[in-house]
Amino acid sequence: MTVGATSGVRHHVVLSVVGTDRLARAGGRYFQAKAQQERLVTESGVPHSIVRSTQFFEFVRAIADSATRAQVTRVAEALVQPIAAADTAAAVADAATQAPRQGMIEVAGPDEFRLGDLVELELRWSRDPREVRAEAEREYFGTPLQPRDLLPSTDARLYWSHFTDWLDRRTRSD
Repeated sequence: MTVGATSGVRHHVVLSVVGTDRLARAGGRYFQAKAQQERLVTESGVPHSIVRSTQFFEFVRAIADSATRAQVTRVAEALVQPIAAADTAAAVADAATQAPRQGMIEVAGPDEFRLGDLVELELRWSRDPREVRAEAEREYFGTPLQPRDLLPSTDARLYWSHFTDWLDRRTRSD
């Protein structure tokens, strides 16, 4: 019996990442750790819900920064369907207040982008002059990436915030 079960935890809610299984198999250590976390929770005997989210809007700049060398940002040729962190927080809160799913739900934003186009949009919106290049052999935070690895399943719950609206609100509040 796990600590959670003996402590009376009635609902363990875990935040994870869309594509965890695929990216863990590709050798991504972060994703291997997330897959292990999901497995431990699933096997714990504690009622649970796993909320897998796509990448947050708030991390697009970090993706650009981590992929930049000499003012050129090189990202993987991949598709993404990013979500506002606030929308993911709402999904986690919703999961926590509902009956345990004994499984997972995926959440994503409403719009699909090519990763290069998303990064380019972020950089142009903030008047950042870096050049963006999408390349087939690029990794995603050290993980080999196939073009659709970061996309949610067709039954994912889509949230309402659009990236360009989020950028506009962020710009107005700066």
